[in-house]
Amino acid sequence: MNELTQLCRDLKKDFTPKSKDAKKPVSFWSEKDVLDGKITDAFVIIFRTKGCSWALKSGCSMCGYFNDSMWGNVSDNDLLTQFDRAVGGYSGQKFVKIFTSGSFLDDKEIKPKVRKEI
Repeated sequence: MNELTQLCRDLKKDFTPKSKDAKKPVSFWSEKDVLDGKITDAFVIIFRTKGCSWALKSGCSMCGYFNDSMWGNVSDNDLLTQFDRAVGGYSGQKFVKIFTSGSFLDDKEIKPKVRKEI
């Protein structure tokens, strides 16, 4: 397992995160989705976070979400500002889908008090 971890780290050793604004979400939009077998409108938000805790810890190469990460701390206020910006685009869609660079439910990425406020 250590060899795999090292390989993943080596693959990203030359990766330099792009300069990004921690107060702006990666993106948000409206789309069609299926709920209970019926097509309905959904609102999608992708938060810009410090990144997936697995990718930061071991250099995981499972996905490319790390490209949208800050690779540094994003404050609770930054995340709430991102939410406020995204909500400005919400127009009554039936449900909201929330994504991050890892997991919205990971306490290392989104603190419970921030999740609760959102």
